[in-house]
Amino acid sequence: MQIEHEKYLLILLVGVVPVLLFLSPLFLVAINSFLVKGEFTLENYLRFFSSQVYLKSLWNSLFIASITTVVIAPIGLLIVASMEKYERGKKIVKLLTSLPLVFSSYVFCIALIYIYGRTGMMNYILSVMGLEFPFSNLLYSITGIIFANVLFFLPYFIVPLFSSFEELNPRLEEVAESLGSHGFHKFRRVIFPQVLHSFITGILLTFLLVFNQISVVLALGAGRTYTLTYQLFAQYEGFQYDMANTIAMISIVVTLFVSAIFQMILKKVRRKG
Repeated sequence: MQIEHEKYLLILLVGVVPVLLFLSPLFLVAINSFLVKGEFTLENYLRFFSSQVYLKSLWNSLFIASITTVVIAPIGLLIVASMEKYERGKKIVKLLTSLPLVFSSYVFCIALIYIYGRTGMMNYILSVMGLEFPFSNLLYSITGIIFANVLFFLPYFIVPLFSSFEELNPRLEEVAESLGSHGFHKFRRVIFPQVLHSFITGILLTFLLVFNQISVVLALGAGRTYTLTYQLFAQYEGFQYDMANTIAMISIVVTLFVSAIFQMILKKVRRKG
């Protein structure tokens, strides 16, 4: 009897602790997003959707995350697929892609500024030759932010995809080759369907990571390019907690909406598989 009680107590703790640690703060954020001076109101949401600055920030977040993901997905797939049969090349790529994982994106951006910035290494080398690096100003724009995101978040797409390629069934490839399927046709009809689930998951992960990050925007776009996470940071810094909670809830809703769409896509992929 005592063992049964301990079992139920353990189950209760396992169920309650995540709620207290994770769901209850989210619940408080949601409630506070509707409060202004202690009164329940939609004022914060009306302010958000009637402000060109906030709407532009939301658009910038979606645009940067979408373009970064669209660039990363084919590049990552091409790198992993081309290294499938080359163990030495695979080890080199894994080593290179592990480097951004060991330090923060903010540090990574500082390194980019030292290399490609207005007073960076590229500009210095070219100035010695009487030339000027033409893209130094682009680093501090949406284009630069996307460029930095692509370089930094590419490993987050590649590493899981490598694992998926390593689990490929070689017999399927052998059968396909015996039937005359080679090159791109074999990749499209035999290999890609086996890694499609990981590919879509990588796209979702990349989009959400870029959408919710702030370090790259702070380093390269602060004061020039505004995103949803930057607005959230600015509101908290300015002690505007009501608006900060509202922006946080909108960010959460967008994240959940995108995740739900991808879950529907993944379910269809599983059914076809």
